[in-house]
Amino acid sequence: MGRVSTGIPPIASTTVSVAIGIVIITPAVLYFGLPEALSTPGKLGLLYMGLFPSVGAFVFWNISLRYVDASRVGIFLYLIPVFTAIISLALGKTITWVQIAGGVMVFIGVYLNNKRIKNKKATNLL
Repeated sequence: MGRVSTGIPPIASTTVSVAIGIVIITPAVLYFGLPEALSTPGKLGLLYMGLFPSVGAFVFWNISLRYVDASRVGIFLYLIPVFTAIISLALGKTITWVQIAGGVMVFIGVYLNNKRIKNKKATNLL
């Protein structure tokens, strides 16, 4: 939605996207219902995750698309599992060497991609 709707504020495009998602998922929730085993803290956790990280990330994504090309912004999505592993480590979970190696490779990939874009811009200026 970012490039197509450049005249629309990011919060408006986010609201429309969330509304469409609610309309699409409502029939499934009405048919299957919510899990009975879901505790009140679990429901509050789902509500929190739906509002703050999800909607917040979507709003900031749309804002960033106004200033940076989508292909450049998209490469940073690969960092999500890396930061998830870092947060789980901070919460006392263990991470494996495979996760560490994968995280290092993701950081290298993001670095090389950004370096390539900078070199390409410098070449175009000459």
